[in-house]
Amino acid sequence: MKIFYDHVISKQADTDFNYTLISAWVDSGEEDEALATGWLPTYFYTNDCEFVNESEANNKQIWCQLRSTRIECEKFRAKSKHLKALKLNNFSYKYITIDDLNLQSNKDQIKDRLYYLYDKYVTHKNYKDILDKENFIKYVIDDSSHFILFYLNDEIVACTAMQQFGSALVSGLFFWDYSEPQLSLGNLSNHLEVELCKQFNFKYLYIGVYSEIPSQYKSYIKGVQVWTGRKWMSNKRKLIDIAKSDSNSNTLEDFVDYDKFQKLLEF
Repeated sequence: MKIFYDHVISKQADTDFNYTLISAWVDSGEEDEALATGWLPTYFYTNDCEFVNESEANNKQIWCQLRSTRIECEKFRAKSKHLKALKLNNFSYKYITIDDLNLQSNKDQIKDRLYYLYDKYVTHKNYKDILDKENFIKYVIDDSSHFILFYLNDEIVACTAMQQFGSALVSGLFFWDYSEPQLSLGNLSNHLEVELCKQFNFKYLYIGVYSEIPSQYKSYIKGVQVWTGRKWMSNKRKLIDIAKSDSNSNTLEDFVDYDKFQKLLEF
């Protein structure tokens, strides 16, 4: 593993504050260890960045050190209310790989449909960081290894994109059109992703970053663990507090609250 430290902002005159983005190139065979110590493959850097160009030239994916979240598959338990879509006659799903997708005669139409769903999803969520179609296909579709496609009346209405690294799956992005929000397809996806991991005899499913109040739902998942930078923790009450603290931290004084920092070491 080759680690990179980008020292973005430093304030030392009147306070001690250093904002450093830590990234890495993970070598083949190191993926399990990287995932187990909080590294996740990510896309923080812009396409015209020299680091991205260098990484692509060396056939390297960029990983970052983050507050990663994972599910211990054997401890996961789905709630019955999240599985109700499975009882519908007009609902179905299927697992496919990127190779399966690219062998389809209508692969371009499928990718167009997936971008349509993604666009509806990010619009509904009011996200500001949105991929155009070209980069969506490049980074979400073509960079993924496995997918779950969800169908209503034989039409794709949701998708989960995942990547396999070593002996684990990393859930990259779930997106859907919200046409039937009562079906709770995001929670159903967690269940199906865990089931896929079990088929592969994988111990963990990695489900992205734990950050701010929108991530609080992850603290309620059976078997969830969050990386603190030193260890994995699963205390729901503390995880909820961390998410609230993230969302409530908006000033420099919030970020250099030493009491808050010391408490993090206790988790």
